[in-house]
Amino acid sequence: MSKLANILNASINLYNYKDPKTYYEQRIPSDDIIIFKNIELLLINRLRTTYHLGPILVWGNFLFWITSTIKKRCDKKEITDKAEKIVEEITGKSEKIVEEITDKAEKIVEEITGKSEKIVEEITDKAEKIVEEITGKSEKIVEEITDKAEEIVEYITGKSEKVIEEITGKSEKVIEDRAYKAEEIVEYITGKSEEIVEYITGKAEEIVEYITGKSEKIVEYITGKAEKVIEEIAGKSEEIVEYITDKIKKEYGYYVRQKIIQVRSWTNEI
Repeated sequence: MSKLANILNASINLYNYKDPKTYYEQRIPSDDIIIFKNIELLLINRLRTTYHLGPILVWGNFLFWITSTIKKRCDKKEITDKAEKIVEEITGKSEKIVEEITDKAEKIVEEITGKSEKIVEEITDKAEKIVEEITGKSEKIVEEITDKAEEIVEYITGKSEKVIEEITGKSEKVIEDRAYKAEEIVEYITGKSEEIVEYITGKAEEIVEYITGKSEKIVEYITGKAEKVIEEIAGKSEEIVEYITDKIKKEYGYYVRQKIIQVRSWTNEI
């Protein structure tokens, strides 16, 4: 029983160990397996020597749970150890591969840079020669062009000055002639316009006087005619009235007398 208690205490201490990583680094993983086997042997021997199965089964289940947990930790430790070794191998190989690749890349870069420097130097030398040739030729061409341009400019300016002098002289004469003629035309037009205005105003006054005189005569003639017509109409109307009254008196008076005579004759006969 004391052996079982020692194994149990060792198992509990192992399970409740605060830093399993440090523990696993300081021990051999097979120790847990030895503890597990000792527990199995203890259980088997205990079952053979006692008939009290209840406590044994309880202890057996509890110890089996503890030992299975310990075994899982041992397996986990082995897996982590293998993983660390694999990672170390991979990282070591990858470092070697990276070093080889970097060495080769550096060599290639050195070769490329060396060649590129030579190519750049050759290109720059050729470019400088071409630039010198072009600049020399361009300077000569520019000098020739500038000389010709100066000659052309002098020729054009001389011609243009002569042309301008001729044009300005002619234009001044033309302007003076045109200005003089324009003044004459303006004076002529203004004189004519004044005469026309005076003529029109005189004619207008005569026409107005003629119209007003004629209108007065017409009014007098119309009024005189109207008075005569009115007098004639009035006289005629009086004569007509007198004529009508005389006619009525004559005709109807005779008719009335005849009727009176007839009535008297009728009365006499009656």
